[in-house]
Amino acid sequence: MKINMKRRLQIQFVFLSVAALVLLQAVIVGLSISRSYRQMTTNADRIILLANTSPDSSELGDARYFRVSYDIEDKTFETDLAHTSLVTQAIAMEYARDVIDMQSDSGYVQHYRYLVHRGKDGIHITFLSRYEAIEAFRNNTETLILVSLGGIAVMAAVLAIVSAKVVFPLVKNHQKQKEFIT
Repeated sequence: MKINMKRRLQIQFVFLSVAALVLLQAVIVGLSISRSYRQMTTNADRIILLANTSPDSSELGDARYFRVSYDIEDKTFETDLAHTSLVTQAIAMEYARDVIDMQSDSGYVQHYRYLVHRGKDGIHITFLSRYEAIEAFRNNTETLILVSLGGIAVMAAVLAIVSAKVVFPLVKNHQKQKEFIT
């Protein structure tokens, strides 16, 4: 009976401790991933706005972007591919159609961040290549999750080892109570 109670208390202790640790890690990892995503998106939006307002700015560096304008009355597309060699006119128009169909003012299509400006003369969409930033984000996210899982596994092992010492006083007190009652 004493061994069963001790083992049961150890299992409960380890289970509850690991559950609390998993919850804490999930919050920390979730907040970190969310913050990284927001930073990546904010930076892309800043570059897009800069490309739209100051296309000759040195801050743009080697940013790869293209624009597509859609004339609502004529139902025609006009593309500006001067700042990228990665996209053909057909692909640019396909991405623009997808964005127009989604009716979203910002987001991602493939590895391009886009911002939409709806004006009297039509819809203007600027796409910015974010391939490297998205890959870095994915790699960092995977690494963060793997490190967190590894840390949880190590802590579970440590808790399993330490649990005998934590539970021992409880089992001892329970045994003394039983002896006293008897």
